[in-house]
Amino acid sequence: MNFQLGYKSYADLSKDVFNALGKIPDGVDLVVGVPRSGLMVATMIALNLNLRVCDVGSFLRNDSLKTGSTRSASGGNLINAHDATNILVVDDSIHTGLSLATVKSQIHSSGYQGKVTYMAIYATAGSVKKVDIYGEIFPMPRLFQWNACHRKDLENFCFDIDGILCKSPTTEQSSNELAYADFILNAPRFATFTYKIGHLVTSRPEKYRTETEIWLRRHSITYGTLHMSDHVTEVERDTSEQAALFKAKVYASIPQAELFFESNHDQAVKIADVSGKPVLDFGNQILITPLMSMALLKKRGRTLADAASEMPSGLFRKLSKTVAKFFA
Repeated sequence: MNFQLGYKSYADLSKDVFNALGKIPDGVDLVVGVPRSGLMVATMIALNLNLRVCDVGSFLRNDSLKTGSTRSASGGNLINAHDATNILVVDDSIHTGLSLATVKSQIHSSGYQGKVTYMAIYATAGSVKKVDIYGEIFPMPRLFQWNACHRKDLENFCFDIDGILCKSPTTEQSSNELAYADFILNAPRFATFTYKIGHLVTSRPEKYRTETEIWLRRHSITYGTLHMSDHVTEVERDTSEQAALFKAKVYASIPQAELFFESNHDQAVKIADVSGKPVLDFGNQILITPLMSMALLKKRGRTLADAASEMPSGLFRKLSKTVAKFFA
C-alpha cells in the first residue's frame, strides 16, 4: 500500500493559486482556462489580477469578452478575445502534457499572433518543461477534490454512503424504523460518479439492503459490492466507534482497496488507525494516513495497546515498526 498519495482540496487550490500569482509575467491582458478544471484556476487568477477571462473554445472562436456589471477589468479595451496581445493559458495540473499539447496546437492553428504563456498550478518533476510557469511540484500519485469522483480507478476505492453519496439522516430519522426506511428511499443525492465504484461500506443495518439498493438504482450508481453492518439495535447503529470499526475491518479485508471516503472525522481517524490504510475525511477534505492517525490518537490519549486490540492480526506489528521509525 502506497501511503504517499497526495491530496488537494478546493481550499488548497485557492491558496496555491494565490502563492503562484507572483510568477505570472507583467503585461498579461487575458487569462484563458483549459476546460474544465483549468477554468477554476483561470477565474481565480483573473479575479485576483482584475483581468478578463475566457475558456479555450471562446478564445479560438474569437468571441466577445464580458465582465460583470459591478466593475470593469484592466488590461486594455478588449472587445474580442484576439484583441489581447499577451494571453495566459492555464490548467490546474500537468502530467503527461497531452491535454495542453492539444491546446497549444489549436491556438497555433487559430492564427493568433500575440504572446502566449502556458501555466499549470501543479506539475510533476517530469512535466515542468512542458509549461512556461508552474505553481509547485506535486508528484504522483495524487488526487484532487474536483476530480475525486470522476476517476477510472474508483473501483479501487471504498465509499461510505451517508454524508458522501447522500445527506446523513437526522437523529429523529435514524431513531425510528419507518422514518429511517423512508429516509433511505428518498435521501437527497450528493455526489455524482462517472465510473463504477468498487465498494460501498456503510454502517446501515443489513435489514435495509433492499431500500438501499432501490435508491442506488434510482440514481444510476454502479458499484461492485455493498457491505452493510450486522448491527441491528439502535444503540449499536448509532455508536460511531462501532460503525468505524466495522468499516475499518471491511476496508482492511479488501487487498486492492486503496482509499476510503468517510464523511465523519472521528470515524475517518479510527478507520485509518484500525485498517492501516489511508482515509479521506470528506467532510473536512483532509487525507488521513495511518501515521497521521496514530499521531492524532496519541494526542487524544490513546495508546498503541488500545489500537493493537482492534487491528487485524499481524497488522499492528508491521505498522508499529513504521511508526517507531517515524517518531525516532
